Amino acid sequence: MRRYGRLSYLFAIFVLATASSGHAQSGQKLPFPHGIALDFMGGIPGAAMFDYDNDGDLDIYFANGGLNKNYLLENDGKGNFVDVAGQAGVAGRAESHGVATADIDNDGDADICVANNLKNYLYLNNGDGTFTDIAESAGITSRFFSSSPAFADIDNDGYVDLYIAGADLTYGKGSGEMFLNNQDLTFTNITGQTGTAATYTWAVRFCDYDNDGDMDLFTANDQGIAQPDEWSPVILYRNDGDLKFTDVTRSAGLGLTGSWMGLAFADYDLDGDFDFFVTNVGDGFVDVKGKQEYLLHAFFRNNGNGTFLNISENLQLSPWHFGWGTVFTDIENDGDMDLYYVGNFEMLNSYNNPGHLFINDGNKNFIEGTDEYGLRTIDESGTPTIAVGVAAGDVNNDGHVDLFVANGAHSSFRSYPLLFTEKYDTNNWIRFKLEGTISNRSAIGAKIKVTNDGKTQTQDVASGASSFSQNSLWLTFGLGIKREADLVKIHWPSGIIQTLENLDANKTHNIIEVLETPKMVLSTEQFSLGDVEVRRKSEMRLTLQNDGKGTLNVTELQSDLPLVFSEVSFVVPPGESHVLTFELTQALAGDFSGSINILSNDPENSVATLSVSGTAIVVYAKPKSDFNGDNQISLTDFIAFAGAFNSDNSTYDLSGNGRVDFADFVIFVQDFGRPLE
Repeated sequence: MRRYGRLSYLFAIFVLATASSGHAQSGQKLPFPHGIALDFMGGIPGAAMFDYDNDGDLDIYFANGGLNKNYLLENDGKGNFVDVAGQAGVAGRAESHGVATADIDNDGDADICVANNLKNYLYLNNGDGTFTDIAESAGITSRFFSSSPAFADIDNDGYVDLYIAGADLTYGKGSGEMFLNNQDLTFTNITGQTGTAATYTWAVRFCDYDNDGDMDLFTANDQGIAQPDEWSPVILYRNDGDLKFTDVTRSAGLGLTGSWMGLAFADYDLDGDFDFFVTNVGDGFVDVKGKQEYLLHAFFRNNGNGTFLNISENLQLSPWHFGWGTVFTDIENDGDMDLYYVGNFEMLNSYNNPGHLFINDGNKNFIEGTDEYGLRTIDESGTPTIAVGVAAGDVNNDGHVDLFVANGAHSSFRSYPLLFTEKYDTNNWIRFKLEGTISNRSAIGAKIKVTNDGKTQTQDVASGASSFSQNSLWLTFGLGIKREADLVKIHWPSGIIQTLENLDANKTHNIIEVLETPKMVLSTEQFSLGDVEVRRKSEMRLTLQNDGKGTLNVTELQSDLPLVFSEVSFVVPPGESHVLTFELTQALAGDFSGSINILSNDPENSVATLSVSGTAIVVYAKPKSDFNGDNQISLTDFIAFAGAFNSDNSTYDLSGNGRVDFADFVIFVQDFGRPLE
């Protein structure tokens, strides 16, 4: 889309609106809480839900989108808000667009990055209700049309790093920069070494799409209807470690050109990996390239092998209206993720999108449910608003995720921000607030897996996405009729896996990252082999049981004996076992003894030792097996034996049963390689 950062927007009140159906509590339009008057605004507004004052409820930071002040809306715990931006020092009067929050210094409170036209803000939370803009001293000094920021720990050092996306209409002059956290309130611009390219980007999201433990980068790029095709897909940069990213867009199946503007990620099909939805301009336009598919939204299913497949036609997510912000959330708390997107754009005379909610039916299909849940983005006259950013979070702590829509301006009528609160009356829920200790304190990049009745839901803690907005970092799971979560596994960015069982529903669980340790138990600590034949392989099996709560990592096997192991490193999940096979071949006769050292991350037994002993004996071959008389049983003898097989040649009848058959073959194999007396 064209850059339109200087449009005037007017925001005056919140609308608490929901359907009056049996699924939701009815809402009403109220004056803006506490009589707060919002200034005229312009541009493209975004919002973030986060708890800036650590009082246990979600506040909202609202980027104005124009040249007036931004808003920090403090929540009183009941879903009522008061603007404290001025006294907090975060009002700012730049042309602000996107916003993201995270704890950049791991001190326990949330900091804010605001993407502006030219100078960006990086607000450090002082812990007393105020913030200090440290962008300049922190090294966030670039000047370009910034659209959306996102935090993630790209090198897993325990501190969040920062990507700021940008948009510029000049082809080849896009923007977007990666900043590495130096752990001292400064950042280093490492864009050049990461391999990420400058593009025209509205939305950005880090997500571990390939489940390899590091954060990959997705950028939603615009101008597909006007610019060259290669400039406007959803670009996927795979994190290859050492601060290197590789553009795998085409090989991953994401080469579709479009005017992409909003991103939402979820494991919609409950297969353990993240799928995503991306918004486009919709089918109300005529594409200048004559390709209708360049206009439509896309739903990319993760195939689990590093590739994606666009299944939007199969899901019938129509009508295809102009789209901006989008989120996945479980509106019904029934255990699967529903999809919501908003849009419209005055400069293209597009007002056909009243907001769309698609309900996941649990069978990998979606059903339109916007009216049923009262989620239409319309003003008092029934006209669709210019809805841009969307952020999701539970502002009134009733267990049901609410939606904040940052509406944009219209030249002829007022356009209000919307706050949708809904409550499904029968289904249960569970919420998690994570705090990293080894991982980054915001726990960005952590994955939570909740299993009930054999069905596993997966969500991740993420910064960015939607359009210019950020959802709450507190993750809510719908449980349906279940009164508890049977099994919860938290996969922290550090690699730690924390396992919890039988957690109560309808409450928030505060989980601190704990280094849960493994405990290795061996099936035996001594192998007494007795007699073993010289130059013959003797196989042994050892069972390793992990009785701890952490994953057991066996990193090395050592021995002073001539052993061959089936593997030298492996992992054993908590509560599981692993069978290790190894072979001993003694070259000389006589008694022998030795040991095997098993090196692992078991803190109480990092080097487990077991002993091996026995006596190597010489077993001689039958002289009759030496068919050619060269004093050894060799391949030449086998060829001769094979030629006589199934005959009555007495030379090769080792068993004396009158035929050269399988019984003779067994005797020959036993003699093969053995010395003659």
